[in-house]
Amino acid sequence: MSAGATAHASGLAVGLVLTLVLGLSLAVVPTQTQAQAQALTPSRKDTAVLAMALEPPGLDPTAGAASAIAEVVLYNIFETLTKIQSDGSTQPLLADSWTSSADLKTWTFKLKTGVKFHNDQPFNAAAVKFSFERAAEKISTNKDRATFANIESSTTPDAAITLQRWESWRGAADVKLKRVTLRFISDPAAQVAALLAGDVDAFPRVSAARSLKQFQGNQKFQVLVGASRAKTIVAMNRQRKPLHDVRVRRAIAIAIAITIDRQAVIEGSADGFGVAIGSCYVPGTPGFVDTTAVNPYDPAQARALLQQAGVAVPLLLTMKLPPVPCARQGGEVVAAMLAKVGITVKMENIEWAQWLSGVYGGKAYDLKVISHVEPLDFGNFARPNDYWGYESAEFNALWARIQATPKQDERNALMADAQRLVARDVVSVYLYQPTWITVANARLKGLWKDMPLLVNDLSAMAWQ
Repeated sequence: MSAGATAHASGLAVGLVLTLVLGLSLAVVPTQTQAQAQALTPSRKDTAVLAMALEPPGLDPTAGAASAIAEVVLYNIFETLTKIQSDGSTQPLLADSWTSSADLKTWTFKLKTGVKFHNDQPFNAAAVKFSFERAAEKISTNKDRATFANIESSTTPDAAITLQRWESWRGAADVKLKRVTLRFISDPAAQVAALLAGDVDAFPRVSAARSLKQFQGNQKFQVLVGASRAKTIVAMNRQRKPLHDVRVRRAIAIAIAITIDRQAVIEGSADGFGVAIGSCYVPGTPGFVDTTAVNPYDPAQARALLQQAGVAVPLLLTMKLPPVPCARQGGEVVAAMLAKVGITVKMENIEWAQWLSGVYGGKAYDLKVISHVEPLDFGNFARPNDYWGYESAEFNALWARIQATPKQDERNALMADAQRLVARDVVSVYLYQPTWITVANARLKGLWKDMPLLVNDLSAMAWQ
């Protein structure tokens, strides 16, 4: 299965847009006398000497506009997605084929497989996306930067991993599937298209809430809607002023609540598939209590709390949004709600690598929308130096008691106290427990409906 890359341009897109380092080495001979050149020229038929009038200033085609650079390196050291022939026609090179939308703003390339760079790293859609984005950066010296900057977004839907049954495993006889290929498709529209086309047999946790009618009632498909242990929240960086003040955090919380069941947020962020929560703990877990009433919607009180904290409005905060629908869609809803109480939110879409290094690791954020998918992770509030900056002696003591209490009913009572404390301290704004949707071929059995943790148990799957 080949990798793919899709680019969305705000204007007309250009097909030949990528330069990649591949395996051919090439020596550039400096200017020399004819006698020296002849002395260096072997008599064998497998070599040749070419002459150029201009010497390139370097061999990096992204660092200068000199045409002499491409004369040396293009198609020799570097390859592109497509190749221009001597008659001016465009032929496949690193891309086997490509298609465009009717308005010429979306181009999809099907990439060659089994290609490696000189350093033995794989050529794939992620490399294409990186090259596009690098060329478009403001500090880029690429002579075609304007072309790359015209690309509105790019996605990498088709990198594949294939898992094969190990016949020597102790339970191999019970595993019905010999081979499973995993594809990675982040764009919701592409997810739905892949299912409808039969390109994938099952899509757990698919972003298809708005397209379920295409699958429900269709005998070719099964639709599973089940519970999770995930918690979608608006995290707040307590280490930054004025978010260190609980009054400001509470103002944000009661501005976002909208209704006591947070239904507006669930509709806007998860297309209605979710259950409201008031703390970082979800229904179905031991000791759960409903804390949604701790910070009820009250815009007048939110404005009053900001005034009490000495915060002048409009208060400008940044919100980092990783590439998942709950964040990108939810961020817009949250920003609109906060604007009603005088808080202006500047949203910034980031990739996971930036989130892990800058937001999670470096704590470089004010607000962010994120889902915590790990089950039973409430003890993170006792972990020092976590990204939300919560340090509470009261919580730490309570958590220590929970850990030391063997009786389940007593532990549940303490867990209820811990949930109420975290809600009162407004460590984050707690939005909802996501409801996962799985769409699959109706004949594929063994899929999980409820998911207490994110897992795809391939050994349980079989065709009916």
